[in-house]
Amino acid sequence: MDEALAGDHALKKAFRTEVHNSIKGREFYIASPKNYRGVDGIYEYGPIGRAIESKVLGFWHEHFALEEGMSVVSRPYSPPKILLKGSEHLDKCTVPVMMDDETRNCYRADHVLNGVFK
Repeated sequence: MDEALAGDHALKKAFRTEVHNSIKGREFYIASPKNYRGVDGIYEYGPIGRAIESKVLGFWHEHFALEEGMSVVSRPYSPPKILLKGSEHLDKCTVPVMMDDETRNCYRADHVLNGVFK
């Protein structure tokens, strides 16, 4: 595919945009702090992305851990301090979030309740 698109920058850019929009629209990944309308460059897997990750990790584990006898090590993700500061998580411990089942948008629970009880 790259050879066919190599000479036409506009076509290559349009193809890349179409693939990106398709993947994003199906929520392969989502902006990590979606309830705060996102921070550029911080993403996490959506439901389909997580399923793909699980299959890849399962294959990896089966091959390297079970067949090759290697050890498995995992560590938690720790977001950058600027992300925690921007979302006020350095000052507050938790912010309950609610997801709209129809739009799949996330909202802070306190903002939703303020709108309901006004």
